Amino acid sequence: MSSRDQDFVDGLFSAGHSLFSKGSRVMYAVAERVASKVREVQDREGGDLSALKADSGAIGRWSYVKQVFLSARGQQKRAIFGLGVAAGALVLFWQARALWSVPPRLAASQAKCVLVFGDMRDPIVRSQVMDLYRRGFMVFLCSTNAKAFRERQEDDDFLRHIDPHSASDLASFIQFLEKTSDVQCQLASILFMPNLAYYPPGEVPLSRLECELRSNVLVYYNALLEVVRRIQGPAIQVILFNPSLSFNLAVSQHPAELFVSALMTGVHQSLKRHHRLNAYMIHVGALKLGAQPSNYKYLGFNGSNINEELLRPVYNLIMTHSGNIIQRSWLWLTTLGSLRCDYYYGKYSRLSTIPFISRFINGRPWSSATGPRDSAAAFR
Repeated sequence: MSSRDQDFVDGLFSAGHSLFSKGSRVMYAVAERVASKVREVQDREGGDLSALKADSGAIGRWSYVKQVFLSARGQQKRAIFGLGVAAGALVLFWQARALWSVPPRLAASQAKCVLVFGDMRDPIVRSQVMDLYRRGFMVFLCSTNAKAFRERQEDDDFLRHIDPHSASDLASFIQFLEKTSDVQCQLASILFMPNLAYYPPGEVPLSRLECELRSNVLVYYNALLEVVRRIQGPAIQVILFNPSLSFNLAVSQHPAELFVSALMTGVHQSLKRHHRLNAYMIHVGALKLGAQPSNYKYLGFNGSNINEELLRPVYNLIMTHSGNIIQRSWLWLTTLGSLRCDYYYGKYSRLSTIPFISRFINGRPWSSATGPRDSAAAFR
């Protein structure tokens, strides 16, 4: 248990003990008042205690008073116990949000960074990068276009660009993580994001297909393994983004997208066997930026809001992985001990995995041989 978790647990039990002690003092005061009233009744009935004991007629009354007093003490003990249980439940309920919820952004005292493999020209990748930056993360962007972005010095100068082909860039990133200072930056997550919004339609030449697979998956995969090999410390979270909707729906208009989806599945299987990594796969469904669809436009879907369906869940996943002991335990349970780490964000992302339902999404019974434009011909 980390020092942060230990402090949290100590504070929780300290608050419970304080409430229990206050309840005990209140109940003790009540018991004293009951005993005082009993003594007043005793004085009114017979005056002196010895006279009550000597008087044969008062013996019965003394026994009755004694039983009342003993009963009051028993009720006091039960009340104190019940109050302690109630106080503990109240503390746990009061701390429930702190235990489970995730803050909307990083605290000023937290120094965390993320490494993103992806191209900022893709609108979904750019939205994800900007969202993490606004939430307080330092963002390192590893892209095959890193050199061009550095030369243009556009409005993304808050990013730290890394060229996956540059050994010096990768070494500088490792040195940044390992530098010794008062506040050391923690690598919270690695995001592996191939293009999610656009792929060339139709059949493409072999050279173009090879370029798409290399620039979207293979180059980043090689750089990722190099980074993981050189980073020391606890297990690293890696989140893979898979444009799998067209693959699950067996839509063949964009073969480059199908190949990338299949490659991402293979990368996930490979990384899951790496003991230094906690690999999670996000299956990306139909999304929209503002009122416009941002991906799978050829399917004609009205996607779900990207902020609610992708950006916020990804942030919650990152924070939960490095959160308190309760959050980490819940993540471990929901993933069956990291055996099932697939998440479905976006419209139809989960439904498309069910073979029968996927053929009738949006009333389009597609098959591997037909696309959305040929759905009517499939019934002729």
